[in-house]
Amino acid sequence: MDRHVAVGSAPAPFLAEVLAVFSNLPDAGRLCAALSLTSALTFRIDDCRVGVESRPECLEGCLVRCLVGSSPLCTAAAVAQDILNQLAKMAHPVPFVSTRGKALVTTFLGAIREGLATDGGLYVPSGSPVGPHGLPAFWLASLEELAATQQSAGTVVSYHDVALVVLERLVDLRETPLSILARMIQKAYDPSRWSDPSIAPLRFLGSYPTTVTGANGKTDGVDNSTPVYLSEQFHGPTAAFKDFALQLFPQFFARAVQCLARTGDNRGAGGKGDGASNERYMILTATSGDTGVAVINGFQRNAPDIPIMVLYPIHGVSPVQKQQMLACDGGSVHVLGVEADFDFCQSSVKAMFNDPKLAAVLQSGRVGWGGVKMSSANSINWGRLLPQLVYYVYAHVSLRAKDAAQSDVVTGRPHMMDVAVPTGNFGNILACFYAKHYLGVPVRRLVLASNSNDVLHEFVTSGGVYDTTHRRLVTTASPSIDILRASNVERFLYFILQDPTAVANLMLSLEKNGKFVAPPSVANVLQQEFAAGRASENDCAECVRHVLATSVSRTLVDPHTAVALHVVLNEYVPQQNVRASPSQAPTPIVVSSTAHWAKFPEPVLSWIAPPTDHAVPVRLGAEASVGDVAAMYRRITAICPQATLAAPLAQIFGREGCRGEAGKVASVCPADISVVEGRLMGFLAKQGHR
Repeated sequence: MDRHVAVGSAPAPFLAEVLAVFSNLPDAGRLCAALSLTSALTFRIDDCRVGVESRPECLEGCLVRCLVGSSPLCTAAAVAQDILNQLAKMAHPVPFVSTRGKALVTTFLGAIREGLATDGGLYVPSGSPVGPHGLPAFWLASLEELAATQQSAGTVVSYHDVALVVLERLVDLRETPLSILARMIQKAYDPSRWSDPSIAPLRFLGSYPTTVTGANGKTDGVDNSTPVYLSEQFHGPTAAFKDFALQLFPQFFARAVQCLARTGDNRGAGGKGDGASNERYMILTATSGDTGVAVINGFQRNAPDIPIMVLYPIHGVSPVQKQQMLACDGGSVHVLGVEADFDFCQSSVKAMFNDPKLAAVLQSGRVGWGGVKMSSANSINWGRLLPQLVYYVYAHVSLRAKDAAQSDVVTGRPHMMDVAVPTGNFGNILACFYAKHYLGVPVRRLVLASNSNDVLHEFVTSGGVYDTTHRRLVTTASPSIDILRASNVERFLYFILQDPTAVANLMLSLEKNGKFVAPPSVANVLQQEFAAGRASENDCAECVRHVLATSVSRTLVDPHTAVALHVVLNEYVPQQNVRASPSQAPTPIVVSSTAHWAKFPEPVLSWIAPPTDHAVPVRLGAEASVGDVAAMYRRITAICPQATLAAPLAQIFGREGCRGEAGKVASVCPADISVVEGRLMGFLAKQGHR
């Protein structure tokens, strides 16, 4: 059946002009013919999008779409050219390559399915994932206008709308058509499973004094307080930011496996396969705390037939994170504690992926569950990073919508924002970096916040020296960033260098010598676009108390958010605003609040409890029971009545009768990769009897 182009929600003369321009563009006819489209445009006036549709009555059935608005940049010629560019990207999708250059080129879904490239590198798009022509100049302005319209109507900015507008530009729409993508987004961010209707609300924390220095180096003496906002990324089913990716990623992964089963094409759905494949996949992942339970929750809801094995450092996660994972242990899920740190767990996963003997055994069927391949749900997988770009776009359009509602635009508030991220594996901050460079989100400076494991702080401040030789991992109250070898630095290096051989050599140096020194081009980007700070445990404790006492809503934050807030309030804000004019308003700062405070009750309680609190201490650390955690929650909420328990945690720890409950006992193994492989084999053997 022929498909046609539809243009929506603009005055009829504008639509007619788009039609006329599009029809006369070079290659329009050829691309339409190649994609089985008619060369004529039909019109719809009930949506603010322009699209190439397979079903005229539903814009979610489009092949491609274009969000239009009243921006002067949104001309008929620009809209027509954007449609053409998107059709060209559909006809010639962006290929995915390894950062180390020796693995086979694959597609979007192929990269998601395989996880780690066969040469040990990470998959990245060859060029911009939005296509060689980039996004039209009016794209972000139209999205801001949509958000402002929703805000002025008294509704929250729709996360679903923003996610669809963003992700439709980043995925391969041949493999995942818009109608399917829209359903996936709706399922991932179903409001009934998220504790806030905004999904990722932007909360005003407060304004903090800034010493403003003019271009002449003199302090102007003007009160220029910097507004600080929290991007609350903890309202999902497991109360941490990993939910944004891991409610959507399993759906992408299941679709990728289905495409392989249907076509036999290991490069993805778009190439020529050799016939249907009977390969099965399992997920093997390492976690420093939040990833594990988010992976389990996401796959059990969205792809329950795929087995999952999670490795975690037995003494390197909070008791809440541990009990969240153990509550799901059994059946198609195996949660394994390792007597080691997260770096060992992560390196073990990579080593098992790259072990040809293990791969041969798994594919032979000798473990009782034949033809199985491993993939990952860590942020080494491109499908984990991709959904995280959305909440940085959402933070920006939410900020602009608030500005428009408060008339801040006319008072000189800049369109730019700074973003501060607590990070250990460089994934969350890399998502913001990609949002800036691929999607045009106006981020002035990325503020990297480290805890005592501050190898990334040194990487930024030294201009590209990554050195682990003089370091030993320290266990902190912010375990999700207790990492010394940040996997996603490799993608960052590739983005700048565009040289897989150079990246491979740097990674080889890190693996063999424990360090590398990046080329000057990396140092230039770090200097121009990044700032970095670090926070000790005492810094975090003081920050939690300070924010609780001084923020607008008396906000209680978790230790990871405290790491970022300490850097922002004590290091970055006091010195960040050097401006030519004292009348220019400070740039607002958005802080990624990555987890709910209740995931880390032990440090939070110790930091906020008054000195006169002589309550009987509960058992702390990795051995804390469900009852111990419940007792800590009661004490915290007695001190901070405004602090509410996250719904997913209330289900485990907030029940009546759990006061003396111990919870499940963890499976533990030594820091020996051969033992870990044995546990993997045993787990898969059991799957063959399910």
